[in-house]
Amino acid sequence: MMEILTARENRWLYTNTLVETYKLPVIIITLNIPGEHKYNEDYLYCHNAITKDFVDWLYSRKLSILYFEARVDKDGPEVFIIVNSSINDLKKIAIDFEENHFLGRVADIDVKGKDKKMVSRRDLGLDERRCLICDNPARKCILSNTHTLKDLLIVIDELVSKYKLMEENPNGADNFEKNS
Repeated sequence: MMEILTARENRWLYTNTLVETYKLPVIIITLNIPGEHKYNEDYLYCHNAITKDFVDWLYSRKLSILYFEARVDKDGPEVFIIVNSSINDLKKIAIDFEENHFLGRVADIDVKGKDKKMVSRRDLGLDERRCLICDNPARKCILSNTHTLKDLLIVIDELVSKYKLMEENPNGADNFEKNS
């Protein structure tokens, strides 16, 4: 667990450096994977698919990427993207992606501003994230341990498996729509 916390601290410091260097907001893409095991082939596949589709999402909004870096650490895969746009607009785009992409509930897309603070859904007056299993506010389920780690991982693994099947048979579903 200490390695995961260290990786998160390093990511925080690295994003501060990116903000200082580019003087623009930084988009950080990670996965919402509970527990200590943050990396396997399926999670890397999932992160790569989310990243590719999110980059397309940005391009479809006529935004150009100024900086892109992908890497894997003890906290799992992570991507850093810099786009010349406002922090609030970028966070709204990220939330739109998280809420409408098939794997969006597994994605964790944060945006850090020039002040080195993250903008939250609450900052924008939006509802907080929903739980993968019961659709209650995710924070409520996390704090009360409503669901087991095993149950959460099963749901995530099922989402990734379904997405892979959709990719293999693109006529079966629109990849950008949630299939609830």
